Amino acid sequence: MKISEMIYNSVSKYVNGSANINGHVGVTTALGCLRRAYFSATRGEPLFLPKINMILFLGRAVHESVESAVLDCYGDEHEIAVEVPIDDGLLKGVADMIIDDTIIEIKTVSTDLPRAVDKNHLMQLQAYLYMTGMDYGKVVYISRADGSIEEFDIKRSKESEKAYEYLRKRAEELLFHLSIGEPPPVERGKCFMCPFYYECFKRSQSQSLI
Repeated sequence: MKISEMIYNSVSKYVNGSANINGHVGVTTALGCLRRAYFSATRGEPLFLPKINMILFLGRAVHESVESAVLDCYGDEHEIAVEVPIDDGLLKGVADMIIDDTIIEIKTVSTDLPRAVDKNHLMQLQAYLYMTGMDYGKVVYISRADGSIEEFDIKRSKESEKAYEYLRKRAEELLFHLSIGEPPPVERGKCFMCPFYYECFKRSQSQSLI
């Protein structure tokens, strides 16, 4: 076997895997497409093309390496699990790190740094603030293109509770659909790089996925 094949196979095993729900819905799962989460939990995650796997792997590797480097020098806590009971299960999240009573969420981007916090990243951090009762957080972006960094300060507010309630309802919706054995409806705008795209399309021929 060629070394390139060995690398692609190893990366594929690292990146891919089914969503193990079992009554525990992650914050990032609730933020994403519930239909995809349903298919992943019930059928396992289809394999991406090797190069897509590599792109996902490199982004995750940079993320984890940065966390380890920061925590080695300044860190308090690494990957803090938070969970709150919901109907028939738990809404769970894993904050990247806590430093000086501040929740830190690290995001890597392949291009230029964003000028504002992505709405999903903001909602994720706001939910963590509500779930932990902490008051301060930061979303930190790192560009893999040139190594530049941008950070955004976030305070707990009324939006934190709204974010949590929104994700709680989505988590309960996913658990409900899993309990009845029927996938949730198609969600527009969440189909990019989805391995279930064509299967989802065949199941909903009357609905546009774009």
